[in-house]
Amino acid sequence: MTLPADPYATPGGPAPAEPPARRRPRWLVPLVVALALVLVGAVVLVAYLALRPGLERRANIDAVATAFDECDLGGSGATVDRENGFVDLRRVGSPYGPSRTDVECLTAALAMPPEHLAALQEPTGTDSEEVRWDAYMAQRLEGDGETYVFLYHDWSAPIYGD
Repeated sequence: MTLPADPYATPGGPAPAEPPARRRPRWLVPLVVALALVLVGAVVLVAYLALRPGLERRANIDAVATAFDECDLGGSGATVDRENGFVDLRRVGSPYGPSRTDVECLTAALAMPPEHLAALQEPTGTDSEEVRWDAYMAQRLEGDGETYVFLYHDWSAPIYGD
């Protein structure tokens, strides 16, 4: 009995059979897509949590500048620092400065509680008064027979959770 010749070694013999193609499992593509979505979601969440305090601060700073513009304080002798959320109301109640109504307009635009406004407007025998609410701080100083009111964006306000 003779063995048949090796088909791979015989020129012109039958072509070798290709090994069957390996199919990837059906669950592999949905798994990869799900993992990619989870990764993208995690990146978005981390970015949001990292950027949120800055975005909140910027919105509150912009609110100070918007309140200044809405109350039309530009010609009253008041000044605004739009980058830091600071309003300087010098000589309140004098002919050269903003009126008490201007102070009320500004504080109302920033939702200052009425008791804080009363504390700013009513002399208590002290030369200064400071009040804080939400993301803001206001300070009244008395000196040289004049009243100065400063309104700030409070960078370290408790609402930021720093």
